[in-house]
Amino acid sequence: MRKQGHGSRQAAKKKNLVLAFPPYTLPMSPPLGVCSLAGYIRRTLPDWNVRVFDFNLDWHRLFFDSLGPSRRPSSLTIDDTNLRYAAELFHTGLAEDFHQRARYLHFAQVWGLAMRQPRFLRKNLEPAFLSGKMPDYIRHQADRVLEENPDIVGISVCYALQRWPALCLAREIANAPPFPS
Repeated sequence: MRKQGHGSRQAAKKKNLVLAFPPYTLPMSPPLGVCSLAGYIRRTLPDWNVRVFDFNLDWHRLFFDSLGPSRRPSSLTIDDTNLRYAAELFHTGLAEDFHQRARYLHFAQVWGLAMRQPRFLRKNLEPAFLSGKMPDYIRHQADRVLEENPDIVGISVCYALQRWPALCLAREIANAPPFPS
């Protein structure tokens, strides 16, 4: 539900900037570019409020939450067992197993291979962009951006896999109806 949106400004003294980092890259890839830019703007432009969204990490939480529990995989193949195990490692966060170099590299390899398979991601994003019928998670991301009532939105694309999510997010934000003042 869009509570606010572009075009509605009620005597705000500060301008609002939203910086977004879209999916699809490894969850261990923090949005350093947008965070650095946000820090610089906060330090040098006191007239601006800055909000950063890591939609890549949000997407991984959504994706991994959709996978059930598993047992440890026995080989490096892309199957549901490997992805469920990667989800367990992701959710345990500080678990010793995840921070062991071999487990970390295994997670990166499994996820990297899975990202190249259309059945796991990028599902219909190009057709969604062309048709304007966005998946729920893109609409949700756009709603979160618009709730900040931004004057400017920046979307950081560091990897080719982020292209379609970024374009879909930008289109959804741009096509949002303005809200009455």
